[in-house]
Amino acid sequence: MSSSVAVLLNAQARKVTRQVVDRITRALPSDSVYVSSDLDEAEVMTNDIMSRRFQTVLTGGGDGTLVRFLKHSLDYVDRHGTLRDYPLIGVLKLGTGNGISSFVGAGPYLRDLAIMTRSGRSKHCRRLSLIEVEGAYCPFAGFGLDAMILNDYSSHKESWAARRLKYAFTVPTISIPKQLTVRRRYPVGRIINEGRAAYLIDPHGRPVGSPIETGQTIYHGPVLIAGVATMPYYGYGMKLYPFVERCSGVMQLRISWAGTAEALARLPDIWKGTYRSATIQDYYCDRVRMVFDHPTPFQIGGDGVGVREDVTFSVSHHTVDLIDLTGPRDRTSN
Repeated sequence: MSSSVAVLLNAQARKVTRQVVDRITRALPSDSVYVSSDLDEAEVMTNDIMSRRFQTVLTGGGDGTLVRFLKHSLDYVDRHGTLRDYPLIGVLKLGTGNGISSFVGAGPYLRDLAIMTRSGRSKHCRRLSLIEVEGAYCPFAGFGLDAMILNDYSSHKESWAARRLKYAFTVPTISIPKQLTVRRRYPVGRIINEGRAAYLIDPHGRPVGSPIETGQTIYHGPVLIAGVATMPYYGYGMKLYPFVERCSGVMQLRISWAGTAEALARLPDIWKGTYRSATIQDYYCDRVRMVFDHPTPFQIGGDGVGVREDVTFSVSHHTVDLIDLTGPRDRTSN
């Protein structure tokens, strides 16, 4: 196995156990395996990884682990101007939601570790555009019900850790009852195009209608979910943004004001990315601002980060290459 590979693990992730760390450490030189226990340590370790110019970096601990690596590593690039040496990135499926793992076809971590660290093996890659938001780089972010679930999970996971309850427990026991019983009105959002012309997407993924020019309002009304993404998958393999790969250089904006009952009833189709409804609108855009009438749950890259009222999202000039474990694919068929 190659010593040009570094692994960055998040010790706070549920699946990053001592046994997992030991197995990975036995497979690679010990000084190329980094295990961070908090955000500050993760930043220090990322800077060390970048200064040592590893050719490949594998992250393990969920979408948030990769998102934090992207922030610190791309900040390093901006400071030192070394994008030419930016590493190839691989993802080990050791998190909770694992949306990025679905994107690259990650599976059992030891199998993927062996594949991604094998010397002399040509690695198939796929390029990932990134969204820049609040100084972070991520493949998806947004407001609404999904962010509320993530924030609820973040608020309770520490007290639940001893009982090893999973993320999915949050949905039926806390977030959905809150949505149904409190009966709070949906936040009212205004979504404004601040980039190049945006376009409505038809049910087949084609841009339709007149262009929505810079400064024009894309949507104004109640919001169950308002999110953007540069890859199709959300956590647990949910294909929430099914059209995003059909148009390069943009992100997919999805807005829904569906009732909670409709969302739950059609969840299997939503999960597969096949559900179409008059209460869901999709757009291609490259920079949007979302403004809400009151503080609304917000998430970045699958991590709940509290509430916000005014956030701008843009497609970053940075892109990264991910090791694709699904094998070669025909990009023209997307």
